[in-house]
Amino acid sequence: MKKILIIIALTVSLLSLNAVFDDYGASARARGMGGAFYSVADDATAVFYNPAGLVYADNAAIISYTDLWNTGYNTLINGAVSYNFGKAGAIGLGVQSFSVDFEDETLMSEQTMGLFHGFTLMKDIHTEFTLGYGVNLYNLEFADSDDTQMAFGVNMGALATIRQRTKLAFSVTNINNPKIGKDNESDLPQVFAVGLSHSPYEKVTTSVELKQEFGEETQIMGGLEISPHEVLTLRGGVHNKPNVISFGAGINMYNILVDYAYNSHATLDGTHHFSVGYKF
Repeated sequence: MKKILIIIALTVSLLSLNAVFDDYGASARARGMGGAFYSVADDATAVFYNPAGLVYADNAAIISYTDLWNTGYNTLINGAVSYNFGKAGAIGLGVQSFSVDFEDETLMSEQTMGLFHGFTLMKDIHTEFTLGYGVNLYNLEFADSDDTQMAFGVNMGALATIRQRTKLAFSVTNINNPKIGKDNESDLPQVFAVGLSHSPYEKVTTSVELKQEFGEETQIMGGLEISPHEVLTLRGGVHNKPNVISFGAGINMYNILVDYAYNSHATLDGTHHFSVGYKF
């Protein structure tokens, strides 16, 4: 009886928060930079941030895992693959799974599967302009229901690179304003982001970005990425609402990518995020 009451309470809490398919932070690298990654996005995880960045991504596969806020029951798993076709641009596949579990019972699960394409619209000796677009398929399930709820969302993004050192970014998630649910429809989050990244020196990248979920307050994010050695990268970042301090590190050796990030939280426990990838 106690287990049933706890399951009901947690399920009601999840529904009342109306936070399905929230922006959980899909990339360990991005998380280490405080989430200020929309103007940096140059690896396979661009599918979760700005698909225009797929043009700069290596042919690679990356998977990651995190227990959000160290709760023991909020599990986030991501996978991303990118492949560049040259003049035809690059494609990216993204899969994300988020679940809330209690005593071997999955109270809620969210699955997102996306297909994206990025291409170069214009390029000259000083400037490059890339665009990206794609579709996400959302699937939502609750333990107390046999129904599967599904929706489609359209994402778009753009990157302008100036003199190979500065990038301006624009990204919109769920531009078609999709809804999910049958009896009680919920709007899926529409996220708008703009950003600026700059590399003042080789292997040093700074980024400042603004992100807003429509109807919510604007978040300000800042990140830093430094590579003191060809195999090692160090990262740090901050963002507000909630106030978060981040740091992380990455290793790139023999085409194997390993990343770790830590996020503090104003009221909850910190989050550890791990990822591993391979460039092929």
